[in-house]
Amino acid sequence: MKKMLLLVSSLFILTPQVFAQVSVLPGEAASEFAIGVERGIYFMKPVDPFQISQCQIVDARFFAPLSLTQAQKTMAPCLAAISQKYGIPVNVKVGTPHSGPYKMDAQVEILMLNVSRALPITHPLVRDLDYGLSRRKGKILGFPARVLVPGHFEPKA
Repeated sequence: MKKMLLLVSSLFILTPQVFAQVSVLPGEAASEFAIGVERGIYFMKPVDPFQISQCQIVDARFFAPLSLTQAQKTMAPCLAAISQKYGIPVNVKVGTPHSGPYKMDAQVEILMLNVSRALPITHPLVRDLDYGLSRRKGKILGFPARVLVPGHFEPKA
């Protein structure tokens, strides 16, 4: 009985020392992992692409409403700057999407921000354009606007 008591008491004494040496990640590795996760989240965080000097016109208010053609011409320098920033051409067209999630049965013309090549929706350009539009309740210069990416659905302009 004394031997059993001695064994149990020694286990209680040694247990904290044994478990102190075992951890899932060592201290430095755990902090490096946390930093890596924070950086990954930071780079996935959307940014409003219209917050550059060439795009200040997007949030402008006018006494007389613009026509769709005027809005299209007004947006061209802004989208050229965004294209340069992301390295992927983006242009604006006026039309009605006839397929995909933005399909419209009525002939409502909108501003379509066309990305020049097929990209996943998680690509920073697509993600940021969608975020910028959502901050403006889906409208630019008073007109409904959508981001269109080839392969997601095809609009008819």
